[in-house]
Amino acid sequence: MSNRDAGRRFLLGQVCLKDFFESEDQMANVFAAIQRKLVSAMLKAENSKGRCTGAGHYITGVGGRINLLARMLVDKIGRLDYEYGLDALPVAAKQLSRSQQRQVVDMLHFEVISTILAGMNGKGHLYYMEGDGDWMFSDVICRDHNHAAREAKQAWRDNRALHGRPENQGRRRDSQLRQAPAQSGGYSKKYDTKRQKTSVLIASY
Repeated sequence: MSNRDAGRRFLLGQVCLKDFFESEDQMANVFAAIQRKLVSAMLKAENSKGRCTGAGHYITGVGGRINLLARMLVDKIGRLDYEYGLDALPVAAKQLSRSQQRQVVDMLHFEVISTILAGMNGKGHLYYMEGDGDWMFSDVICRDHNHAAREAKQAWRDNRALHGRPENQGRRRDSQLRQAPAQSGGYSKKYDTKRQKTSVLIASY
């Protein structure tokens, strides 16, 4: 099979989700990041279209199939290139044109969201209420979302803590440290010299 044929397989959706990722860790990280965006969109959809009661959270106005709910949420989220973009595609898929690569990435985003929703549905945390025509998702999803969001934020802060300070900030601090001994008496060396000159002038009169 040529590289071009391998690229066509990605375009036609003839590959598994795992074929898009270099490792299981990368796949898990991408799924986790997309799930955070997905649940945020579900909460926004609830606020604008649905209602919340003690029983759970509702999304109305969407058909009873997972793919219909996924399509509505994809439109609300927009593109997820920060979580997985064109540059993350496997080498085989990069044999395609830029527009075809865009199609592949969009299909992947939809597939990941559909898979996450199906998992929620399989665990009983998300289901369609035939009588009311509403989707309902449980507080478990919201609690897990809040916990994951806090962990992601903390990981970002920890990562920032490892960064070096900006060069101009370093120069400014070094300059302040060099001036510190002259300022230890509450005034600058320049001001002290000026005061000495003034004292000499007063004494001469």
